[in-house]
Amino acid sequence: MTSPVAGAPAPLEVLPPGLDHDQEFTSLGIAVRASTSGLYSAFAFTEHDVTGLVALLAPNETQTGLEGWNPLLREWTDALTAAGPVPSSEGILHEFRIFEALYRGRGASGRRTHPDHIRRDAPSGGNGTWWQGFDETDEGFRIWNADGYDSPDPLSALYVLAPVRHEDTLDAWAWALPGQQGLRPLTRYLMHAAKVRYEERLYASSELVHTRVDRSDAETEALLRVLAPTSTGRPVSLDRIRTAAALLDRGQFGPQGLLWTITQQRQLVRTVSIAVDNLRIHTPGVRRHGPGSTWPKAELAVAQRVIRQVEGDQVQLEACRERADAARTVASGITERALNEHRVWLTLVQTSVLGAILTALTVVQAFQYKPPLSRNLQSPVILLLASLALALPLLVLRSARAAVSTPYRWLDASAVVLLGVAAGWTAVVAWGVHYGHAPVPFVVTVPCSGAGGLLAYGAYHCWDRRRSRPD
Repeated sequence: MTSPVAGAPAPLEVLPPGLDHDQEFTSLGIAVRASTSGLYSAFAFTEHDVTGLVALLAPNETQTGLEGWNPLLREWTDALTAAGPVPSSEGILHEFRIFEALYRGRGASGRRTHPDHIRRDAPSGGNGTWWQGFDETDEGFRIWNADGYDSPDPLSALYVLAPVRHEDTLDAWAWALPGQQGLRPLTRYLMHAAKVRYEERLYASSELVHTRVDRSDAETEALLRVLAPTSTGRPVSLDRIRTAAALLDRGQFGPQGLLWTITQQRQLVRTVSIAVDNLRIHTPGVRRHGPGSTWPKAELAVAQRVIRQVEGDQVQLEACRERADAARTVASGITERALNEHRVWLTLVQTSVLGAILTALTVVQAFQYKPPLSRNLQSPVILLLASLALALPLLVLRSARAAVSTPYRWLDASAVVLLGVAAGWTAVVAWGVHYGHAPVPFVVTVPCSGAGGLLAYGAYHCWDRRRSRPD
């Protein structure tokens, strides 16, 4: 079907990019195919977040009987095969095949014989008992629903028999009205039903809830095992607590974590609830003949089943997340107490180190002690002691595995480089004094001091990388 229709949008080869999901019904193209054997027409449309195709294949007026359904179905499936690979089912909401036929008679005419005709001629075959019961509208449309709602394929079939006198009414209900664009009541109803089917299929293919719960509980139990010694007053490694807590956090807040899943489930319930409201608005009034529930009631049952399942799973996930949050809170409290003790200890160590240096300098000054140093060595030794006073507290802090952020790494690096420069300067001057080459020339002390700074920075860089590497 490629021939355009006068006054209608031209047929499209591909869908245009960037469709607006907020717009109402928009026709994307209408096409027909000239044929003496039947009627062929189709149109593509977009409405909000759905893009759809509605196609009509009908025999000419001289052909009668339900046996014409199978040739039309073969023609349709052959056309789909010739069009190329079918898109992934993950992107298809649902495909509904509506098989229509007209019958002569009024009232109860054919109610007993039509089910046998449907069983014999329906392309879906007579498996099961779905053909024994049908729904009937006020206009006399008799509808058989061959969907068992258990198939993983996004495909359903409806069979509709209508009185000949209501042919135009059937077209207006299921296909189109002359001179009007838009979805007809049946098509609109099926579009909302397709959304429910799609969400059900997508949710059924997702990871099982008990698997998520078991994994999260295992991570929670691992953290609790690490924390267990604290209940008896025994010390526990902060690194082990942080590792277990980080693993638990990834399970809670990662892209496939509990928090992400719970919020997605809320969105899913909201989406299906909106679809249910729209289904109720467009549900046709029908009466049931034979066993089973009405077709609209079965569609609503699918939606309500999805909502109940998702809400039940959500309760389990929220309870699981509460357990994880409780364990994480305990871990945070223990970690915070340990870090406070750690900070106090580090402060004490730093104070002790600086106090020892200051005490030594004070005693030296009070006793007027003059170290037996050559005048040439005094300047490099003073720089060496000053750099040690700067680097020693930082070394104690980092040796205790205290975290350091990038903006403060320059202080560590500067202290290490200064210590290396001072050590290089002191070493070369001491060599010169010892071997009688003092004062050492400037062209010798500068390269040696620079080499000492580079060696110190290289050693610091290797130590910092090894220390920062995850366990």
